[in-house]
Amino acid sequence: RVRRSATADDEQAGSEPDQLVSGPFVLDEKSRVLYKSGKPIDLTQVEFQIMELFFRNPGTALVREKILEGVWGKGYFGDVKIVDVNIRRL
Repeated sequence: RVRRSATADDEQAGSEPDQLVSGPFVLDEKSRVLYKSGKPIDLTQVEFQIMELFFRNPGTALVREKILEGVWGKGYFGDVKIVDVNIRRL
């Protein structure tokens, strides 16, 4: 289950919270860092974007093409296996 962490001020101002939480993981969108049990995990920009996509789609099985479009964009014409390579690193 993924939940958003926000302060009351953030909610009143209508801005999006900076963190997505799932179990021991916290994805800080502002600093672009993934934490597990409070410890930062080094991720490449692409790995962070993949994790962000997963956090924003909890409980959803995402097909390669959806991940490819969400991270690399519609204009990507390379091999779809690039998704597998990056997920394997995670």
